[in-house]
Amino acid sequence: MANIWVYADQNKTKPVALIVPVEGPLKKLAAEAGVEGGPEELVHDDKAAVLRELISAGRQGGLAGIGLVEGVVLTEEEWTPQT
Repeated sequence: MANIWVYADQNKTKPVALIVPVEGPLKKLAAEAGVEGGPEELVHDDKAAVLRELISAGRQGGLAGIGLVEGVVLTEEEWTPQT
């Protein structure tokens, strides 16, 4: 990941993650998940595989329940706290 932001809303049970992926690792993950295409397709079609990886990494780090993300948004555009 080039950048990640985890957002927790007090009205939701779990947080979501906004991710700017790095193309190489995203392509590798997509190939393992059977998703083909260029970066645009990968960003829009590979969310389930990325979410599985995030949940797995969270569990390995000792997170459970509300500490694990519920959803993921992949974007090609860099973002900052101001945007």
